[in-house]
Amino acid sequence: MTGVANSERQYVIQGNKALEAARIENATGRMCENKAYRYAVDAGTAPLDVLPEIREALGSRALVLLDGGVRSGTDILRAMALGANVVAVGRPLVYGLTVAGPEGVRRVFEMFEEEFRAAMAFCGLTALGDINPAVFRVRETAGEILCRAQAAHKR
Repeated sequence: MTGVANSERQYVIQGNKALEAARIENATGRMCENKAYRYAVDAGTAPLDVLPEIREALGSRALVLLDGGVRSGTDILRAMALGANVVAVGRPLVYGLTVAGPEGVRRVFEMFEEEFRAAMAFCGLTALGDINPAVFRVRETAGEILCRAQAAHKR
């Protein structure tokens, strides 16, 4: 586990590699990110790739936070469709701050909202409650493609 936040009754487990720990600890929440792993080996599983697995493991009542790789309002919609309740945004806000100070940060949030609303409309969604995994087709991960190729080669 990369980190655990503990209150009287709730646990939030941080890190993509902590899925088994989330099951064992009966976590009520999970922060899905890959910063430490990615910086250590310059690779790793993208948080969006493991969101469906995390949501399934923790159930619908757990809080799932996504942190990492969010660059647009469409990314926010995708994360919500795949199981995130909360989507953290970092780097784009830093870019906005660097370019135009507080006004740049405000503009980044405006752009995210515009993109999010447009993406919802393109998907035929009219309410946040309509967001579901069927909104986006999930592509195979590199590991899944490799496993499928190895299985076909053994035949």
